Amino acid sequence: RGPWRAAVALALHIGFFAFPLFLVVGLLGITAYTARYGLGLGARAGLAAAVVAAVFWVLLRTVLRRREQPRGVPLGRSQQPKVWKAVETICSGSGARPPDEVRITSEPGAQVRESTKLLGLRLRTRYLEIGLPLLGGLSTSELRAVIARELGRTAGAGRLAVVCDRAATAVRRTRAEMTAGPTKWLFSGYAKVFLAVAGEPAERTWFAADTIAVKAAGKKAAVTSLRKLKAIEFGWQAYRDEYLRMATEVEHRPDLVLGFRAFMDHPERKPELAEQVKQAVAAERGVHPPTRERVEAMKRLRGGDREPEEAPAFALLRELG
Repeated sequence: RGPWRAAVALALHIGFFAFPLFLVVGLLGITAYTARYGLGLGARAGLAAAVVAAVFWVLLRTVLRRREQPRGVPLGRSQQPKVWKAVETICSGSGARPPDEVRITSEPGAQVRESTKLLGLRLRTRYLEIGLPLLGGLSTSELRAVIARELGRTAGAGRLAVVCDRAATAVRRTRAEMTAGPTKWLFSGYAKVFLAVAGEPAERTWFAADTIAVKAAGKKAAVTSLRKLKAIEFGWQAYRDEYLRMATEVEHRPDLVLGFRAFMDHPERKPELAEQVKQAVAAERGVHPPTRERVEAMKRLRGGDREPEEAPAFALLRELG
């Protein structure tokens, strides 16, 4: 996505809010003009203005009242200084915008989520979400690489591209959360046009994020973290189905992080997960850029050859609670 495409998409997005206002004002002007020649004509134009205003009011009210809610458990800066220090070091070294909150979730991954106004045009709160399974499945260096990759995905992009990406995310999420009905039908039509104009983020943003991951954690940790994320997805599904469900049935509360780490490190399970990851990478379709290309690109980078820290990722936490 180049700057010109992002600019056109944002102009269209701003027009989504401006067009109803101009349309209603225009109809009111027509009402005032036609009323001079007959009350009947003026009344019909006024009725049209009222109907249009009501339709767009319902649409905008439905769309704008949706707000991204924080997920998981917040990690306070004073309670978890090591985690925050790692995040701030990555942001200062890459130019990435720091998160307002760091939160632990139950998802087997990490991502940056943003609460916005006006469907992404203005930022409210930026959350960095770290999945609990990552604390058990990664080393500290690998977790740094994952965090750097997520925070740095838009670090090198221009402001227009960043806002466009944020708006596209907000439009997709809003469309997915709306219930069926005329309001969703109207908004889905706009969403289809906007997303087609906005396009997908350029592949270079992912390569740039991988470069930041190498700089933050080293080449080896950056490469292994990309592969381990897929292994953790498979492993967490199996761990949840085989062990957590059984623990719930016997009313036992296991240590999730340590239990999952032991599950992943089992000598019989590690090769099974490695084979699953290998098959998943080979079967990738429609993924741009593919995992293989990203790994090869990281291996070709100069520098970043330092030895990774092998301590478990949960060592960054003062306590697991």
